[in-house]
Amino acid sequence: MERLKELGIHYELVEHAPAFTMEEYNALGFNPNDEICKNLFLRDYKGTRHMLVVLKGSKHADLRLIQAEVESSKLSFASDKRLEKYLDVKKGSVSPLGLINDKGCEVEVYFDEDLKNAPRLGVHPNDNTATVFLPYADIEKYVQSTGHTIRFIKVCAGKCLWGFICTCRFVVQSARIAIFIRFAGTKRKWTGIVPHFLKKSRKVQRLTTVKPIRFTSAAAHRPFWAQNVFAP
Repeated sequence: MERLKELGIHYELVEHAPAFTMEEYNALGFNPNDEICKNLFLRDYKGTRHMLVVLKGSKHADLRLIQAEVESSKLSFASDKRLEKYLDVKKGSVSPLGLINDKGCEVEVYFDEDLKNAPRLGVHPNDNTATVFLPYADIEKYVQSTGHTIRFIKVCAGKCLWGFICTCRFVVQSARIAIFIRFAGTKRKWTGIVPHFLKKSRKVQRLTTVKPIRFTSAAAHRPFWAQNVFAP
């Protein structure tokens, strides 16, 4: 809160009973015109990327759709230990105001594009017993003061064409990975079909360096898929 005052940001602070979920928030009787943000702290499959995703409170958090938007491997909710390590807050108190504790700027920040230029947003002051109301422009100013950059993602309120497209992108992406692993090491170059987030993977680099077995002339009449296999 001190950082908000230092930046000259005016806000409204409303104290209330602890609210850990959006259902508990809705039960508190806030003005329906106030946009309460849904804050997610996520990690990728290997735990090398950590993300703060801020959505409209009315939207469903579809991790597969978000995964496609941020171009990441499988996403899941980060543990309480990781939450305290990067944002120094406890479960149920995730907020963009917690980015001040991420000194190394290791957390990626993504906002729902529908929140952009919103006149009034509600977020936690790193404590779920109160809510701070302020414009999106001031939240952006605060986030930038911590050294982070906000990126925007498109998230549907429910089932929509964009969500279907993103799901298809995820399925196709998975199929491309499977095809690559099947044919890596053959004389044909399949590296062009690998998603960019896997190009630096050690496993992928190792597979691309595997040399195919050279068969004798007796195997020359075999189909191409049987002539190019991995060495044990």
